[in-house]
This record gives sequence, structure tokens and C-alpha cells, in this order.
Amino acid sequence: LIITIADQYRREVLISSIKEIFPVCAEKGPHSTCLLWDITKREGDRWSEMYGKLCQLAGRFPWILDYSLTQTTLEGAFLQLSQREK
Repeated sequence: LIITIADQYRREVLISSIKEIFPVCAEKGPHSTCLLWDITKREGDRWSEMYGKLCQLAGRFPWILDYSLTQTTLEGAFLQLSQREK
């Protein structure tokens, strides 16, 4: 999950909302106005429903400039697996 916001001062409100909507998420670190999260897709989760929730969030906060929800790349999956083994 990647979200770009208009200014960094509204970041905390957004972070709490993301954690409420996607309870199984981990923030990958704030980068000023670009926020990144890993969201664990649980059994029964549908990408379309997750994206719908994200669209609703963007509708509530007009200062969200851009957002995307993507699957992990193959490289990212290997990195995650190697981190778990350590």
C-alpha cells in the first residue's frame, strides 16, 4: 500500500485510520508525504474489497493525493522469506 498526502502534518490521522481499516498491516516507514505499508492478505480477503476500502478512505481525506494497492513483487517475497529465516 502506498499513499501520497499533501503534507506530512496530517500523517498521524491517516496512520490510525489505515490501522483501523487494515488491522493486519505493518508500516514500512514514513517518507515525508509518501507512506508505505505491508498489508497481509488473509484468507477470504479480496483485492477488490481492499481497494474499495482504500477508495472510501481517499474520499474521506481530500488531502490524499494518490494511492495504490499492489501485490508484493517476487523479489519482495524472497526478501520477506529470507528475513523470517534469520
